[in-house]
Amino acid sequence: MDAMAESTDREAQARPIGSLLAAERERQGLSRADVAQRLHMSVSQVEALEAGDYGRLPRGTFLRGFVRNYARALGLDAEEAVGRLADDAPRENAPAIVVPSQNIRFDPLAERFSSPYVKAAGIATALLVLGFAAMYWWVFIRPTGLAPAPAPAATAASPGAGTSSLPPPKPAAAEPAAAAEPAAGAPVQEAPRPEPA
Repeated sequence: MDAMAESTDREAQARPIGSLLAAERERQGLSRADVAQRLHMSVSQVEALEAGDYGRLPRGTFLRGFVRNYARALGLDAEEAVGRLADDAPRENAPAIVVPSQNIRFDPLAERFSSPYVKAAGIATALLVLGFAAMYWWVFIRPTGLAPAPAPAATAASPGAGTSSLPPPKPAAAEPAAAAEPAAGAPVQEAPRPEPA
């Protein structure tokens, strides 16, 4: 008898998980529709799971969840069923992890400024700033040569002053003659008029 039990255990272990689930479902007298309703799956998904047609089912975590829930609904060991699924189901290739920043070049700052275009742009910017500064100075700040120089104030000779840096006054008769002939390019000045007494 022990030999017979061992041979059925070996046969059960050699069978795919889908056929074991189907056999247990039939043994309990349940239809595929009953199991699908309990598991909230479609009948075609239960059928594909029992037939071992894993191409019609989602892969990875979802497939393991289907098998685990199906085994629990039938009263079987869920972890053993999932372990058997790993032997039966096709292996899924893990997707390669692609880090988006792995292809981004990070240049040191010195390399960025070594480009001839960056150097030319820097020199052009400096010349432009200097040009604007010179234009501002020329228009608003530089002293203009067109304004007349301030005339020295005539100081009255005080009785205690010994010498005067002013030229001696001209006689009154010479002033009208000088006024008649102005020097070329010199501004014309009018002679002061005497006040009536």
